[in-house]
Amino acid sequence: MPALDIPNVCLRKRTGRVSGFGPAVGPGEPFALLIADAFDKGITRDEWLWVDSPLADPKLAEALRQLWKTEVLPRFAAHYSLTL
Repeated sequence: MPALDIPNVCLRKRTGRVSGFGPAVGPGEPFALLIADAFDKGITRDEWLWVDSPLADPKLAEALRQLWKTEVLPRFAAHYSLTL
């Protein structure tokens, strides 16, 4: 996983010009779990870790990934005035 440039993100002072999160904001990734803790109202950190498990139902896992993209990430981005 590429390093996330947290200091650079913080120094931009919420200008909305943030990019380069890449896979770091994918469900189950360490940084994404922080986002989930703060902005996900329905699924726990442990449940997000399960999404990429080989035991996960593929249809359910895909539905949860879609919820991540349409609900959780937009809440995170809106809170910090980010463009993802």
